[in-house]
Amino acid sequence: MHIVLSGVTSLIGNNIANYFAKKGHNITIVGREHNINFANYKIKLKKINWENPEHIFSDIKQIDAFIHCAGINAKESKLNKEKAFKFNSITSGKIARLCRENNVKTFIFLSTIHVYSSNPIGLINEDFLTNNQHPYAQSKLKAEELIKKNFKNSGTKFLILRLSNVIASPLFKETNCWELVAQNICKQIFEKKYIALRSNPGTLRDFIGINVLNKFLEYYFANLSFINSDTYNFASGKSITILELANKIKNNYLKLFNDKIEIKYEEFDVYKFKKEEFCFSIKKIESLGYKIENELNNEINQLLKFSKLNFEI
Repeated sequence: MHIVLSGVTSLIGNNIANYFAKKGHNITIVGREHNINFANYKIKLKKINWENPEHIFSDIKQIDAFIHCAGINAKESKLNKEKAFKFNSITSGKIARLCRENNVKTFIFLSTIHVYSSNPIGLINEDFLTNNQHPYAQSKLKAEELIKKNFKNSGTKFLILRLSNVIASPLFKETNCWELVAQNICKQIFEKKYIALRSNPGTLRDFIGINVLNKFLEYYFANLSFINSDTYNFASGKSITILELANKIKNNYLKLFNDKIEIKYEEFDVYKFKKEEFCFSIKKIESLGYKIENELNNEINQLLKFSKLNFEI
């Protein structure tokens, strides 16, 4: 199977590529110029200009699956709304159209669970109102709209996954991931020798391990003929606080390295903002026959080992 992924420095994209390369699939990552070398991972790299994504399809004749992982992140989207809209929305729509025109079997778009709300409440399924006004959420939502429009009455199947917060260890230090909560906590442990929580420790989030996503995609490819094109929440279905995650990483660090680490935060921050309980419904995706069994210890341990190797002073 030939799988093409976008995003040379994508944390999720690189992990997916590595997983399927190990399974013996033909893997190509497309993206802009970068000094990352995938040779050791049996992954081909094709450098392109995103202004002309047509070159992807002129050079690669047979694509079974295209997984679109590249995008402007939340922080950058807030700083430059126009850039976020141009790439996250317009370019994504253009790639979807090219996949349809070039008879790609399936197109997978990694959207975000944050399209629903910046302050979610209750049980949130795929029919929940999408009213998050953040430029990142809005640009992803527009991309979803363009993708569905492009594949209407098409022979190419599509899958839109609204991802929660994915925990994964990068393949490369240069991967654009170190502002993410779990990754930043692990990096701090080896750079600072303590954990400083920069946001409200009582904030609730849904975290899911990369292996759950990889195994689902493997299931999806194996059952492609039976799974309809649609939009799905991809989450653990459980919410924990930032402080709970930090304590989990702290405990894993102790077990791995027999060393204690301190977590620093303002005590009153935990109670400063009243956070309503919420969880993302995964009933729809589990109706496909895939059971989400989220277990973060392996991902956290890999991330701690990678951080020690690359950031320890």
